[in-house]
Amino acid sequence: MREIPVLTMIYALSVPCDFKARASAHAVASAVEGSILASCPTVAHVTTHLEPLEDPVSDAAQVASQEDLAGRIEAAVIELTGRRPQALRMTLTPDGVIVFLDIGMDGDTPLAAAHVQSGVIRKHLRDQIDDLTDVVVHTEPVISTGGGHTVQITPPEPDPTSR
Repeated sequence: MREIPVLTMIYALSVPCDFKARASAHAVASAVEGSILASCPTVAHVTTHLEPLEDPVSDAAQVASQEDLAGRIEAAVIELTGRRPQALRMTLTPDGVIVFLDIGMDGDTPLAAAHVQSGVIRKHLRDQIDDLTDVVVHTEPVISTGGGHTVQITPPEPDPTSR
């Protein structure tokens, strides 16, 4: 019989600064933790660290410049990875722009190597583009189908009766 590893998950959950009370943010974190525990039988413990997400700024001139910024970010990601980002979202805050990137990586890439590559992308963007407050890089495994096409690997839906 093969032993199934028991995992502990620790993650940061960014919530809007305008949550009316810390209890509301805690309720969201508890719901996420409960969902993870219910759907992942190998996870024994989940710890959440709550981070405030800056309130967005709605200055029209700054928002208009985000299109140029998005193009620069996309070009840098292509230069570093050879692929366009799967998703690019930006939040404009009083301190600058927070960038959220979803990057496709080969499905056989070890987790440690994907983490290093994410760090390289994050550092490059922050070093090369002014006014970035933060860059959050999320990786998704993809497989090549030949001819330059890729397919995202989607994990199977968890069986709710397996726990």
